[in-house]
Amino acid sequence: MIDKRKLGLTVLLGLNATLLSAQTTVLYDPYGDGSIPNNSDINTDFATRQSGTTTSTYTHNGATSGTLISNSDGITSSNNMARLRNNEQTGGASNGFLSLDTDFSVLAGSTYTISFDFFYNQRATESTDQWVSFALGDTSPQGTPAAAAADFGILMRPDGVGGANDNLSRFYRDGAAITADDFSTTPSYISSYVTFVVTVDEAAIGGPLISVTAGGITTVEDFSVGFDSSSRYIAFGSHLGPNANTPATDFADLYIDNVTLTVIPEPSVYASFLGLGALLLIVMRRYRQ
Repeated sequence: MIDKRKLGLTVLLGLNATLLSAQTTVLYDPYGDGSIPNNSDINTDFATRQSGTTTSTYTHNGATSGTLISNSDGITSSNNMARLRNNEQTGGASNGFLSLDTDFSVLAGSTYTISFDFFYNQRATESTDQWVSFALGDTSPQGTPAAAAADFGILMRPDGVGGANDNLSRFYRDGAAITADDFSTTPSYISSYVTFVVTVDEAAIGGPLISVTAGGITTVEDFSVGFDSSSRYIAFGSHLGPNANTPATDFADLYIDNVTLTVIPEPSVYASFLGLGALLLIVMRRYRQ
């Protein structure tokens, strides 16, 4: 004889597991497990490293050294991560950018998160102009958050120049900083790892809305953006201003880690599962009577 209570519990647990697994990981790249040699090319074994429904290569441009897989950030020596730059700055300003080569058009029209870890190793402070950035757009390459191709961008200055105080963020729409959201605080990403989560709701009423958390703290919420096509490209950036020291000083490294793209089901999907659960409970009660 079938134990209907056990059956009901099994079905409920199954529904719960289905609900939890409804999120889709489009891309996850941990940049290795510590076994990849230091200073390896970032595109080494990327297909083996990455998981999700797709994989992506990377393109690096700018800065004085290419993007590498590094297993040493000056603090740890066992965690592989992507080192965007390791610069000696003697002349004018220098930029370095890392772009994911894939068009993640699967994200378009949905609600999704883009999460990553930032770590900025500020070895010295001779430069009075340093920043790191994230950009999302429908055109590649995007370059800085101020580029026209960046539909949404975050720029963070660790040195408090340009009107911004230490560890504050600027948010960009279509390449322009939006004054109302220009000075939202963020946790320090200098000499510590901070996880950033960018949540994009493209199905929101009135157009796509973006919210960002850094270290679990909300830095901007319901930031309105617009896309011109279904293409979605992602890029990271770093900037170093002039260094007056002679000889040059190594004074900045930028690392990123655990880049993850996840599609979140619409609320109607959750409502459907909850409705099935409620129906099952009603059926179970009737069987008990």
